[in-house]
Amino acid sequence: MSDNNSQADEILKFKNLMDQGIISEEEFNKKKAEILNSKSKQEVSNIKTSEHVKNQQKNQAKGCLGCLGFIILVIFIGVVSTIINHSNTEKETGIKQGSKLETNIQDALNKVGIEKYEIKRDSDLDSNRGENTKAFRATTEFSNGFVMVYTNPDDTVYSVRYVDKDYYLKGKVLGNIKDSTITRSEADNYRRNVEVRVKEILKAPSTAKFPGLDEWGFDKKDGNVTIQGYVDSQNSFGAMIRSKFQVKYNEKNEMMTSFIFDGEELIKSKK
Repeated sequence: MSDNNSQADEILKFKNLMDQGIISEEEFNKKKAEILNSKSKQEVSNIKTSEHVKNQQKNQAKGCLGCLGFIILVIFIGVVSTIINHSNTEKETGIKQGSKLETNIQDALNKVGIEKYEIKRDSDLDSNRGENTKAFRATTEFSNGFVMVYTNPDDTVYSVRYVDKDYYLKGKVLGNIKDSTITRSEADNYRRNVEVRVKEILKAPSTAKFPGLDEWGFDKKDGNVTIQGYVDSQNSFGAMIRSKFQVKYNEKNEMMTSFIFDGEELIKSKK
C-alpha cells in the first residue's frame, strides 16, 4: 500500500509541474511511464524472490525427508542384521541365546575354571557320554585341545570333559582345569624357552625343525609344568634325525628342574 501511495505522489508531483507549465505533457507522460515501469520491475523482482524462497523451503523439506528416510533405512538394516546374526549364531552353536541351556553350560564351565570360550554343536559325539546326551565343543584359552560339554535332554549339563578327564559330572564339580593345564599363551612362552635349550645341544642347530604348538604336550601337576615334544635336525653325518625330549619347569619360579633328551637325563629332577 505504501509503495502505491509513493508512486501516486510522484506522478502527482510531475502533474503539478505540467499544470504550472514547467514541464510539457510529453515530459510528464515519459516520467509517468518510468514510474509505472519501475513498479512493474519491482513486482517481478518480488515475485522471483518469493519463488526462490519457496523453492529453498521445498528443497530443505525434501532434504529433511531424505535424511529421515536414510536414518530409518540404516536402523532397519541394523535390526535385520542383528536378527540374522542371532539366527546364524544359534544355528552354529545349537544354543538359543538367553535360554536355560545357555545358562547351564556357562555355569558349569565357570565352575571348572573356564570363563572365556566359544562353543559349537558337535552332533558326531552325541550320546557319547550317556544316552540322548548332546555334545558341544568349546574352544578355550587352554593349550591341550577342546573342552567337551555334554548336556541332558532337559538342558542340564551331564559332564564337562577335558583331555579324557571329567571336571564336572552329574551336577558335581570334580576339579578345576586351571590346576592341571596352562593357557596357550603360557604354552607358547614355554615352547620358545625349550626350543632355545634344545638347540644348544644339537649338532646342527640351524637345521632344527620343531612341530607346531598343537603337537606339543603340556601337563601341570602340583605346581610343576611338564613339556614334551620333538625336533628334526641333522646329525654329525648330515642326516636328518628325530629326537624326542621332555622338560619340566617349576611354575612358581619358572626354573627348569628336569631335561631329558633322547632318553638321556641332562638335568635331573629333584625329588
